[in-house]
Amino acid sequence: MIVTVYIDESGTHAGSPVMTLGGRVARLGQWVHFDRKWRGLRKRYDDLPYFHARKFKARSGPFQGWDDVKCNRFLDRAQRIISKHTLCGFAATLDHDEYKTFYRAVERPKKVKVDSKYGLCFRLVLVDFIRMLCRSLPDDKLTIHFVLESGDPGSGDAKEIFDLAKKSAPPDLADVLGTLTSGDKADFRACRRPT
Repeated sequence: MIVTVYIDESGTHAGSPVMTLGGRVARLGQWVHFDRKWRGLRKRYDDLPYFHARKFKARSGPFQGWDDVKCNRFLDRAQRIISKHTLCGFAATLDHDEYKTFYRAVERPKKVKVDSKYGLCFRLVLVDFIRMLCRSLPDDKLTIHFVLESGDPGSGDAKEIFDLAKKSAPPDLADVLGTLTSGDKADFRACRRPT
């Protein structure tokens, strides 16, 4: 079985107390159906150019003027599409202050690389979430591909961590790792943001 994991970050902007790295997992056919249904939902809502949670919550950008009823209907329809056309989702959250206090400030040997917040969250996803996924989808030939948004702060660390895992992780983890690629949200039509 081949699955693809789409990952995005949130909370790297000033004022956010936490950073979250989250995403959804689906088989290729599911992503094709998801994309078609998501485009239909966006079209139904005045050709909505993109969905961005922060703007949705603040009712700014293309969500300006939306009342509670319209917001709730949109969320209900969006959730049905997500539930029907993906296998599962995940999130790894890291408190900015705790990262500084308990991770960055710890003394370590000079050659030990310190992960960025993104890298630390990605490492957690790569180990814990992937092991859980392997237990949930028992398949001798499971391959997991990852897609990251290019330009996310720290996403370069994810590539280094991924390459290292493919080379030196225990076989139960390394054998399921497929590829790691990145692209702009514009490349992934269902997730499109404004340019």
